[in-house]
Amino acid sequence: MFRLIIKNLWHRRLRNGWLMAELILVTIVSWVIIDPVVVDTYDVNRPLGYDADRICLIGISELDEEARGYDPGRGWSNREDLTSLLNRVRQHPQIESATLLRNEVYFYASSDLNRSFTVDDSIDIQVNQTWFDPNTDFFATYGIKGIEGAPSAEKLDRMAYGPSDIVITNSFAKAMFPEGDAIGKNIVTKDYGYGSDSYHVVGIVEDIRPKSYSRNTMAMLKLTNDNDNIGSPHLLIRVRPGVNMNNFIADFRPWMLKELKVGNMSCRTIIPYSKRNADVEYQVGGNAITLKKILALFFLINLALGVTGTFWLQTRTRSQDVGIMRSFGATPSRIRTMLLAEGTMLTVTAWLIGCIIYLQWGIHEGLSNGREVQWPSPFDTGWVCSFWPHFFGVSAIVLALMLAVVMLGVWLPARKLSRIDPVDVLHEN
Repeated sequence: MFRLIIKNLWHRRLRNGWLMAELILVTIVSWVIIDPVVVDTYDVNRPLGYDADRICLIGISELDEEARGYDPGRGWSNREDLTSLLNRVRQHPQIESATLLRNEVYFYASSDLNRSFTVDDSIDIQVNQTWFDPNTDFFATYGIKGIEGAPSAEKLDRMAYGPSDIVITNSFAKAMFPEGDAIGKNIVTKDYGYGSDSYHVVGIVEDIRPKSYSRNTMAMLKLTNDNDNIGSPHLLIRVRPGVNMNNFIADFRPWMLKELKVGNMSCRTIIPYSKRNADVEYQVGGNAITLKKILALFFLINLALGVTGTFWLQTRTRSQDVGIMRSFGATPSRIRTMLLAEGTMLTVTAWLIGCIIYLQWGIHEGLSNGREVQWPSPFDTGWVCSFWPHFFGVSAIVLALMLAVVMLGVWLPARKLSRIDPVDVLHEN
């Protein structure tokens, strides 16, 4: 059958040439449309490194000066008041754990910093720095886990920290100490002429992605300074397993407004952490990405309909060939197989040529980097972060989509043609 397929393709080479050109163009256009969508979808579905499903953020506000109970002699940055609020919220029967976040020191916070470190005396890396209050169940409440062989979340929450002690993520540890055993080592920030800071590694946790679309999983967590300005503090709470989040928030809000008031502080807002993440992503271009996905789907549907329609019409013109084959005893299944095989060979050949053409662009300009605004880091993880796995992965997706639409365009008319009476076909021709 293979020789017959090649013979048929060559016999119809003029028509097949136009089909091939169309499929090559479809391959290139599909690459342009699919690549950023695939990368963004892959990035946002990777693990965050913490459990965001059962946690909420509670905002802490200062009473108005005209409010009843306001004490002008009581400072806003009263550590005892913050601790009192934390202890009160822990008493709620549906709350598993809670921690204090000062200066908006949760992931996504505007108060987070980027610190620079040099790897192998040549590569500069940017590391996200987040603060935490020690001995307040920070790691347990977030659901952050220590890597194997390192202190667990429970131990990290009970550890006595020095002013230079930090906990780092696994990717950061591998970048700075590829030979392993980062715990107990010292690391120094890059000196830009303003001096450098030295830190002592006391723990390693699983990678944490500060944004769901972020690839850079390098982060360092440092304890807060009691002398720091409080700014906009929050309480982070984790509800118990099995608790419905919507019902919990509806019941918790009136309890919060009544019970979570200490000194000049009161808790007035609560929001699921996952919603907070979604709101922030929307602000940094999530709406534009959604629009791009809708447009990509629209163009892909139109491309699919165009390709399917073209092969549908081309296959229907093969009635004479099918009639001759039927008169020589070819079965319907053999005819369908032959027509499908011809479509497959055309598609795969055009796909190879189209991918080779797009590869030249990818080598010079790079492949899609998703929503990351920075250039890819050599320490980024995931198959989309390596050129060749990225190229072959998206190429395979493009091939699968092209084969699907071509097979649909061939199989539907081939199914009907393979059942025609050869006498009727030959009589008409």
